[in-house]
Amino acid sequence: MKTKWLPIETAPKDGTRIILKFTEGVDIGSYIKIDILYATAFGWMSSEKYKSEPTHWLPIPKFEE
Repeated sequence: MKTKWLPIETAPKDGTRIILKFTEGVDIGSYIKIDILYATAFGWMSSEKYKSEPTHWLPIPKFEE
């Protein structure tokens, strides 16, 4: 079965962890709010430090026991 990546514009922006596809690779991450001093920023956060922004996403599959 071929994976159908979804456009990043349709990704949840409520902090839900999802699979993110970057130009350089794939990682799990989420869209978060960052408060720095007197400014607030929003952005994608993952464990890897990719130079590009994510382009696509997938929900994390739920596995049954």
